[in-house]
Amino acid sequence: LGFKMCSDDSVSTDKSKDFGQKSVTDSVNEKKLQEARIAGLKTQKEDAIKTIKKLTPKFIKKVDEFRDVTFYTHKTFGRYYPNRKTLCAEVNSNGDLNLTSNYYSEDWLFHTKFILLVNGEKAESPTVETFSENNRTDNSGGEIWENVYYGTQNDSSVQNVLILLDTNKGKTAKIRFIGREHYDDATLRQSDVTAILESYYLAKAIKLLKDPEIILLK
Repeated sequence: LGFKMCSDDSVSTDKSKDFGQKSVTDSVNEKKLQEARIAGLKTQKEDAIKTIKKLTPKFIKKVDEFRDVTFYTHKTFGRYYPNRKTLCAEVNSNGDLNLTSNYYSEDWLFHTKFILLVNGEKAESPTVETFSENNRTDNSGGEIWENVYYGTQNDSSVQNVLILLDTNKGKTAKIRFIGREHYDDATLRQSDVTAILESYYLAKAIKLLKDPEIILLK
């Protein structure tokens, strides 16, 4: 009986074919993944543009020509400190959202932080001491305002507050202002919660359009 032997050249050729086919397949798959990724980015860009177009009419726009920055404040909060105990948000043209607590009363509390309670879950702000430039006060005719600025959504504590409100839409949001010696509780108006969330959505949309990958899309 005779046996047919395969030459090394034959085996090598078959392996080369398999490798070539695999390379072509991988290349096709990578191209499809890249196309899907680009399509997803384009959809995100279109959604962001729609969000900005929908929300900006609800905001008061203020341009700082010296700093080349535009600020957006929700009309629910108005141009000045609100006459109520609440949280406020301001968005700038870089996509940053600045979160502020606004304490309004006849007596000083000198608060430095707050705790938010929604649907049994809590989120706590950073502490901003009273001597900080980000802890501001004002008074007029027996009324006082305390405004504490906590930074942007890039701060994990601020992000936690926004996420807590976003994931519990329609639920009662209670806030505790914590002062030097005492604290004071209040319930946020639903209109204020909506204004904060719309500020959050606007900031995210603006920030997305600043992404280099999004900017390069045609």
